[in-house]
Parts: sequence; C-alpha cells; structure tokens
Amino acid sequence: MDTSSQLIESRLTHMPISFFSVVMGMAGMTIAWEKAQQVFGTDLGFVNALLATLTALVFIALGVMYTQKIIKHPEQVSAELKHPVKLSFFPTISISFLLMSIAFMSDLIPRPNPSPFAANTVYSDRTTGGWFCSLYEA
Repeated sequence: MDTSSQLIESRLTHMPISFFSVVMGMAGMTIAWEKAQQVFGTDLGFVNALLATLTALVFIALGVMYTQKIIKHPEQVSAELKHPVKLSFFPTISISFLLMSIAFMSDLIPRPNPSPFAANTVYSDRTTGGWFCSLYEA
C-alpha cells in the first residue's frame, strides 16, 4: 500500500457515525429556508432545490463511506455500537431520512405525481383490512 491509500484507510477507520448529524443540520437549514420564503412571500425556488440536492448528495456520500467502513472495519463499527456516547449517534441516520423527506416535500421542488402511490395505499389498505376483518368475524 502506498502512503495515500494508507491515509484514506486510516481516515475511514476513524470516521465517526456522528458525521450524519451534518445531514440533519443541512436538512434543517433547507426546511427553514423554504419556510422563510413562505413567510416573507419570496420565491427563490432554485435555492430550495439546490439545498435539498446538496443535502441528499452529502447523505449519499456519507452513506457510501460508512458502508465501506462497515465492510472493511466491522470491529470499529462494533466498538462504536458498544461505546456509551457514540451509540446515541446511530439514530442520526434515520432522523436524517425523516428531515430529508420533509425538505423534499416542498412545493418549490418538483416531484413525481403521487396518485399511483395513493392508489397503491388505498388498495393495500382495502385488501389487508378486509383480510384482517375476516379473521376476526365469527
């Protein structure tokens, strides 16, 4: 291994799970920016799309790097899971997902038509609901 690849491996080994809190902050800023535009009656839609996209890219980059850490250095990940303070940062991944979903719900960011998803939800509710009801009818 040359020196640069050793340096990258060393950085990957010591990459903390708490880096995902950066995504939480960026998603919060994206949401706040969108709400501020609504309050002040301005429309800078490209900024919302830019911030949301940047947040998603940072999340993807961190996810790829942490996945590499899980694969190459599972003992370090296990040590983080056993650490009393570092353990509390693992939920930052799921919280980041939630905040990014709010950020991408903005009216200023184009998104696909939800009607097929709504139809699937109604269908699923009707079929599983009917199935559950038939189990309890005597």
